Amino acid sequence: MTIRTHPVSFFERLFSWPLEPLFKQDVLILCNNGNRDTLGLLLVYCHLKYRYHLKIQIRPFIFLRDFWIKLFRPAIVINIWVDCPPAVEIARRIHRFGSLQILSPTEVVAWTGVKNFVNRYEFKEYIDGILLAGEAMKKLLCKYQNIYPNQARVVGFPTLDWSIFPLNKLFISRTEFRHRFSIPKSRKLLLLASSFSLADVDINHWEEKYSHWTTPRPEAIVMHRVSHKMREKTVYYLSRILAEHPDWHLVVKKHPLERKGYYENAFGKNKQVTIVNDIDIHDLLSVCDILIHWNSTCAVQAWGFRVPTLLLNFKEAKPFLEFQGHELDDFKKGNYIADSYAKFRESLEKGLKKASPLQSQIEHRRKYIKKWFLAADGNSAKRAADVVYKWYINHKDNPVSSTCLSDLISYLPEYLKHLFLCYALRLVKISPALYQAFLKALPKKYDNYSLELHKLRFEKKIAQLVLR
Repeated sequence: MTIRTHPVSFFERLFSWPLEPLFKQDVLILCNNGNRDTLGLLLVYCHLKYRYHLKIQIRPFIFLRDFWIKLFRPAIVINIWVDCPPAVEIARRIHRFGSLQILSPTEVVAWTGVKNFVNRYEFKEYIDGILLAGEAMKKLLCKYQNIYPNQARVVGFPTLDWSIFPLNKLFISRTEFRHRFSIPKSRKLLLLASSFSLADVDINHWEEKYSHWTTPRPEAIVMHRVSHKMREKTVYYLSRILAEHPDWHLVVKKHPLERKGYYENAFGKNKQVTIVNDIDIHDLLSVCDILIHWNSTCAVQAWGFRVPTLLLNFKEAKPFLEFQGHELDDFKKGNYIADSYAKFRESLEKGLKKASPLQSQIEHRRKYIKKWFLAADGNSAKRAADVVYKWYINHKDNPVSSTCLSDLISYLPEYLKHLFLCYALRLVKISPALYQAFLKALPKKYDNYSLELHKLRFEKKIAQLVLR
C-alpha cells in the first residue's frame, strides 16, 4: 500500500513527533450522531475497549472527521456507509492515509428495500472490510458488485442488541417518563414515530441537497407528495381518535428530516399530545403501549421490547408500495395494519388489549428476521468486535501517515468550540427550559451532542455487562 504523507519541515516534525504516541489509537469509530447509529456502534466501542483493551475512540462523522483521523492515526477506521460523492472522497482519504477501513452500514436492505440500498458509488477499492447484518445483504452487495466477497463479514445488526434483555432495561421507566411530561398514570401511551421523511425536503433541489439518496428525482417527487398526504391524514385521524378516547395519550417523535414545529402546530394545544423530539427512541419504546409508524425501522426495535406495532397503509400510500416492491412483505405483516379510519381505531383498540402479538404476526416477524439478519440475539456487537479485533491483530503494524502539526492547529478553533458547547450543554441540563433553549440554538451539525450524552449515560453500564 502506498502511503502519501504531508511534506513537513524539520522543526514541525521535531515538535509533532513526541505527540504522536500520546494520541495514537488502535481503532477510530466514525458514526452519525443519530440515535440508531450511535447506540449500535457504542456497543462495538465498549466491547473493543473493555473486553479487548484496545485504545479506541468513537467520534462523530459529520464534523471534524479529518481532524479525528489525523490526530488519532488509527490502525483501523470503522466508517459508516459510502452513499454520496463527499463520502467517496472521505473513503479515498482514509485509504491513502494508510488506516484499514471497515464499513458498518447503519442502513440495511431490510429497512429500505433493495432498489434504495444497492449503491451507485464505487468504493470497494478503498475499503478492507464490511460488517453486514445478514447473508442476504452480502449476496446482494456482491451481486451488484458493490463489494468483493472476501470483504464481507456477517455479524448481525448491533443496534438491535438494545431491544434485547438486559440492554432494553437500561432506559427510562414509565413512572419517570409520565412524571417528566405530566401525563396521567391512567392513560395508555400511543407512540407515533414519524417516518414521513420526504414530506419537508427541498424537492426543487433534490440532486444537490440529497445526493446520498438513491431515489431518482421523479420518484422522489411522488414520494414527497405521498408523504405529505399520509402525514396530514395520520394527524387528522389521530385527532379524531384521541377525542373518542380521553384515556389515551399520544407521544410524537418527528423524523430528523421533518421541519421543526409541524406537529406542535398540527395538534395545537391538545392536552392528550406530547411532542418529544429530543428523547431517544429506545426510551420511548420502553414506555409506550403501542407504536404507530409508516414503514419505520423502529418497528423491528419495538418487537424486541414486546410493544405492539401498527403500520399505516392508507390508500395514499399506494405509490410507495409500488416503488418498494414485495421484499418487505413479511415486515408489513408483522404489524397490525390500518388502511382506513375504522381499521386504524380498531387496530389500536386490539393492540392495546392484547398481551402478546397475534400468532400470524409472530410468524411473519420470524421470517423477516431470518431473511435479513444473522440473528436478533443481543450478540451482534460482540460478533462485530470479535471480527474487528482479528483484523486489528493482523494489521496493527501497518504504517499510517504522519501527523502534520499545522493541519492539527488549523482545526483547533472548531475543536475548542465543540468542547465548549458540549460542556455548556451538560451544565444547562439542570434547567429544562434553559436546556431546550440551548438545543434550539445549537448548530445542526452537532446533532444535540447525542453521541457524547449517550457515552455519559451508558458507557459504564455497558462496561459492567461486557465484563460479566
